[in-house]
Amino acid sequence: MKIYFILFLFCLIGYKGNASRVASEESNPQRVLILHSYSENTTWSTQLIHEIDSLLSSQYPDLHIYIGNLNCDEPSNHSSLQLGLRAALWQMAEQEGETFNVHTDLSLASIFPREVKPDAIVLLGDEAEAVYKMLHLVMGKWKYIPTVSCAVFEERPHITWIPENKPDFLQLEPNKNLLVKNAVAKAFKQHQAYLQYMGKDAIPQDCVLLEGEWFYINRLPNTKIYSRLFIKENLEMMKQLMPETKEIVWVDDSYLKTDYTLFKLKQEVGKIFPQARFTAITHNKLNTDSIFDMMMEPVKNRFFITYSWNTNGLYSLRPEKTLDSLFNQVLSCPIVTLSERNLENNNYWLGGVHFRPEECALKTFQAIDQILKGNAVDSIPQQTLTHAETHLNMTALKRFGLANRVKTLKGDLVLLNIPPSFYEKYERQILGITIVLFLLAGIYIFFISRRRFTKAMQRESENYQRLYDKLHTIYQTSSLNFALYDDKGQLLFRITDGQKYTLPPDKNELFTKNLFSNPYLNKELKSQIKARQNVSCELEITFNNPKKQFFQLVIKPLEANVYGRACYMAIATDLTSVMQERQAKKETEHMFNYISESAQIGVAIYNILDGEGFATPRWYENLNEEPQKGVLPAYKQVSAGDREQLLAHQNKIKQVHIQQPFAQDIQVTDKEGTSHWIREYIFIKSFAPQKGEILVVELNQNVDAEKHRETKLEYLKEQAEISNRETQQFLTNISHEIRTPLNAIVGFSSLLGSCDNSDEISTLMPIITQNNQLLVALIDNILHLSKIDSGTFTFHFAPIELQTVFKNWETYAQKNLNNKSLSLFLELPAETAILYTDEVQLDTVMKNLISNAVKFTDTGNIVIGYRREKEKHYFFVKDTGIGIPLEKQKLIFKRFEKLNSFTQGTGLGLALCRSIILHLGGEIGVESAPGQGSLFYFTLSDKIE
Repeated sequence: MKIYFILFLFCLIGYKGNASRVASEESNPQRVLILHSYSENTTWSTQLIHEIDSLLSSQYPDLHIYIGNLNCDEPSNHSSLQLGLRAALWQMAEQEGETFNVHTDLSLASIFPREVKPDAIVLLGDEAEAVYKMLHLVMGKWKYIPTVSCAVFEERPHITWIPENKPDFLQLEPNKNLLVKNAVAKAFKQHQAYLQYMGKDAIPQDCVLLEGEWFYINRLPNTKIYSRLFIKENLEMMKQLMPETKEIVWVDDSYLKTDYTLFKLKQEVGKIFPQARFTAITHNKLNTDSIFDMMMEPVKNRFFITYSWNTNGLYSLRPEKTLDSLFNQVLSCPIVTLSERNLENNNYWLGGVHFRPEECALKTFQAIDQILKGNAVDSIPQQTLTHAETHLNMTALKRFGLANRVKTLKGDLVLLNIPPSFYEKYERQILGITIVLFLLAGIYIFFISRRRFTKAMQRESENYQRLYDKLHTIYQTSSLNFALYDDKGQLLFRITDGQKYTLPPDKNELFTKNLFSNPYLNKELKSQIKARQNVSCELEITFNNPKKQFFQLVIKPLEANVYGRACYMAIATDLTSVMQERQAKKETEHMFNYISESAQIGVAIYNILDGEGFATPRWYENLNEEPQKGVLPAYKQVSAGDREQLLAHQNKIKQVHIQQPFAQDIQVTDKEGTSHWIREYIFIKSFAPQKGEILVVELNQNVDAEKHRETKLEYLKEQAEISNRETQQFLTNISHEIRTPLNAIVGFSSLLGSCDNSDEISTLMPIITQNNQLLVALIDNILHLSKIDSGTFTFHFAPIELQTVFKNWETYAQKNLNNKSLSLFLELPAETAILYTDEVQLDTVMKNLISNAVKFTDTGNIVIGYRREKEKHYFFVKDTGIGIPLEKQKLIFKRFEKLNSFTQGTGLGLALCRSIILHLGGEIGVESAPGQGSLFYFTLSDKIE
């Protein structure tokens, strides 16, 4: 125990000293390396990486994040793991500018770059942690880089894991940064040459001999985020869903995490399913179809369980569509997964209980954040993911008859792929039927209400008719109300509705008992009356009924005693009917304007003899006229020719009753000076010049949209005719271009059949082969162009390294010089450029341009190059060939256009290049002169990463 304690203190002191040195070093820019234990096909870890990357990118926009896949789920030996680690580290260093010699740097120490180092390393998974720590003694300064191990188990095998040796899970120890046995430490004892290479000082620092065995002191600055395998929870969940289970089958690949999971599963399965048979199947490249066949067996009361195995059939002889159909239709047993995976678009993955990748990503991010802020890694506490979440596929539950038992499950449960309810499935139909029912109900209520209203109006009309008959005499006798008041305002006499009254009036009359207490007169009017001034006003009065009444009231003081003690005379005229007519007229005009605006039709009705009439605002707006009463339209904003015709039509109407209306499209200039098309109609409504009235109705409407449609239709018609002519020309050209090589193939093949001379056969065969290639190239180009033109071709954009593809193009050009004495040059910038585009289509364009340059150049040189021009990527192929006349340069990019009809070729290559470049968002062109060579170039938009 004392020895272990001393070694622990030695490790702690050494680590703190190293950590302080690393913290003092400035790194610009900051880098984080994520070493992924598995491949990109592992769903849960790939999702975890995405979450970590998103959190880091949002917090540190300038942070350089690198991801390396070690593919530990498909290893053959520890050397392949070291190669995977080397590839991940070298890729990061090369992107940061460090160079390597792949022929000489093959030692273990060369795995770790000397110049470029990250500020923090994330070891995702137990395998990545084991592989990385296994090389601790050859890391150099890398051993001081802080590391965060995430999604690792809390315990590990006693001996370090390598693919060749199956770990012994019966001897497990806590996964702590303490004194542990290590295969690398034993290698130091056995390989003295390697000790001489590393130096003897490495032994005291990292290895000690205790009780006859070498031990390795783990000095890596590291913190951990432990994950749990919720095996017990998954088995208990299946116990509730399938209590009658008779067989449980484990299927997965063999690597550290799955082997550990299988070991833990064997410990728990007998406790929860004591009567069930347990079978473990290890997947390899040879037994894929055997496993699929076993899964398709119609066995009841069985389920499969796996950690991260995929059913994509990578090593299966069956097509992927066939496998997908088998799993969705034939599989009779559900599959339980112990890790996060995508459960959509299938009905056989049941789901399972597992930790949340979001929680693991957040804890990992928090640890990295502390490291990047300069905190020591040993101050960051190690954490454990304890929160479990159950994800179940509702489609699979229903398929295997387990949906009714989901209610018995406890804990955080997330159901995916829940089928829509009846309302959600037929929401539109239900909504449509509801609207129709409401419309029918509204129509029924409308007709019922209208019927009742009609009957009520008939009864009211009959009552009014009877009242009118009784008061007819009164209406004829008087239409005024009259009253006399004394000097104190007391009512003396009144006549209301033609009847004389001496009794005091009631509260519902205009003439009250006292003039100065009349509630319908304001204080100002009462003051004028007392001052013996004439008063004339209009009153709007509402008595007990809801209808308003309007009166013209005139009060005049009397100079002499006209009627006894009378001092004031009041005369009231009922204006209710007049005001109602006035209101009705306003409402009619408002409705007329509304209809005019809604239909966007201007309407004017006027007397052409004096200009009196009415016009809607839309009419003035369409003609750009200013509203003026008593003035005929002047049409000042109408074009000269159209204005003359309108004024001439006005004069004809004044002189003679013409029957033919004016109907014509005219041009009017608006306030901004823009010309518009207006459709004008003028016709006579009534013709009575002897009475001084000729009513004219004038309608106008803006028809700009209709004119634009006519213009567009004419343009489309012209384009269709051009397209038809081009199609005819295309068919003619393609017939000719196909017939030429086909005739050569047929003719020379006939000669070949009748030829016995080997020299003649050797002469004819290249001709037939050459024409075969020409015919195939022609058809390929036609199909390629057809797919692009029809919009069915799919472009696949991805980042490409231009230096690499230019080396490939240089090799292609060298192989196709056809024994010509030509020099080939590359013009590339010094810095490495990465372009985001479709590499295959870019390769097609450049190879076409290179082939043309070789074809038309006999001596001189060919230059292939690239450079940046502002926001564009500029590619070019320059030759010293025959050149192209200026008048032919615009034609060469058309289909079947050839400068020399005797030169071999289809005439489609440049047309295909132009179509590809346009779809990639660029431009293509040529600069040339006869006898001076040609420069073909194209540009692509700036999508560089």
